[in-house]
Amino acid sequence: MAAAVKIHPALITIPEAEEPSVSNPVPQFRTAIVLQKLTRLDWEKQKHPHKTTQQLLQYLRSKGHDVNDMIESDKKQKAAVMEILARLEEAHIITQVVTRQSLRAAVPWADLVVSAGGDGTYLTAAAAVADKTPVIGINTDPVGSEGHLCIGGKNPPHDLFQRIVEGKFQFANRSRIRVTVLNKKQEAKNDCILALNEVFVGEDEAAKVSTYSISIDDQPMVKQKSSGLIVSTGTGSTSWYYGMNRVEEQSVSAILEAMQSMGIEVKANVRGLAEEIAKKMNDKIAFEPDHPSKLRTPQKINSVF
Repeated sequence: MAAAVKIHPALITIPEAEEPSVSNPVPQFRTAIVLQKLTRLDWEKQKHPHKTTQQLLQYLRSKGHDVNDMIESDKKQKAAVMEILARLEEAHIITQVVTRQSLRAAVPWADLVVSAGGDGTYLTAAAAVADKTPVIGINTDPVGSEGHLCIGGKNPPHDLFQRIVEGKFQFANRSRIRVTVLNKKQEAKNDCILALNEVFVGEDEAAKVSTYSISIDDQPMVKQKSSGLIVSTGTGSTSWYYGMNRVEEQSVSAILEAMQSMGIEVKANVRGLAEEIAKKMNDKIAFEPDHPSKLRTPQKINSVF
């Protein structure tokens, strides 16, 4: 099986205090879909469709789950969605609420896609959009989610949709990765998959070693063996890719101490110098979300074939 990886552009909206101009006409958003986050209680209901709500809650209590917390989180999520719908109605935008299952079918109808949840919900929404339909993320759980991909992070602006209607915002590009999986006859097995963060190529079982041939920009194939390959966008360069390549201060300190033991003079304080070096190295890992480049990192390379 082979995988062809290409960059595909996507758009999200970032509201800013700007007035519309002739050179930047205001987009007309008449319809919007709101992707609601699947709460833990919703998930349990789907998992146990034959149980009534009371039976389900009793069952979950018997398994030691914090049912009160589940109910409270579910209420907060649904209240947040209702608030979003109210704001969209005030902006005279016709709205549909969708789930992950109905998302793809609803996207062509919408001028705007709104994800109501955290970063995971935003990634789900972005994956369903194949064209340049804007995607807006609203963090509905500021306590439990950082909302790095959501407008305003933990504090989305109350007048967000009114500002969008008035054109007081800008579009921001985020590059995506287009993945096409081919069979042995080099025929596409599926429609292209669009990834906003990263793509992992490897065995479905983490304990297995992945052996693959890789070609970049039509260069000759190179055979590799590793725990898998991560291909990251600028958006993903602050998450899994960052964690994979992050330099720890302890590692830098160990290197500096080894240098001292070899008679190499290190004039500065080792701990302070290690902190400074690690920061400089880590600051170079992430890159801009709209950058066309994509970074690749094999996990635990094994060159023995």
